Amino acid sequence: MAIAIVVSVRLGRRNRPLAKGGRMLAIAANVLIALIAVPALASMGTFHPFTMVESGGSGQAGQQLYTPSGVVTNIYPYSRDGKPLTDVLLYDQDGRALTLDSKTGDATTDYPVGADGQPITNAYPLHERHLSGDPVPAPRVALPPWPAQSPTVSPPPSPTPSPR
Repeated sequence: MAIAIVVSVRLGRRNRPLAKGGRMLAIAANVLIALIAVPALASMGTFHPFTMVESGGSGQAGQQLYTPSGVVTNIYPYSRDGKPLTDVLLYDQDGRALTLDSKTGDATTDYPVGADGQPITNAYPLHERHLSGDPVPAPRVALPPWPAQSPTVSPPPSPTPSPR
């Protein structure tokens, strides 16, 4: 690309016009560059890919989320009182479904299927199975202590003035 730019600038700065053969060569080179540039620019899009995933397939396309201990492949939501939650739908700040790249190599993921026949890939926890068919167990977690809810104090009723 750099060579093409340098040659193009030098040809453009010439005082005399190109011969017919040189002009045809320049046009052909510009067409070739355009044909190469269009697919390259199209692949640089910022859109989010939509991938059809069969239920139970491992071809899930998602984002990778990293923690200090490594890549996140599943999310296990819990309620405030420590009960595990299931079929929790997660979305990001822009309302897009939060999906993880769940390809781990040693497990397969079964996604629930919606009424429209499409897999629901943002329902957590993901239902993962080892290649042997055994379910992947949920990890043991330490839940933080929540502050006790203090009783709400209602103001005492204001005295009503007595008629005189």
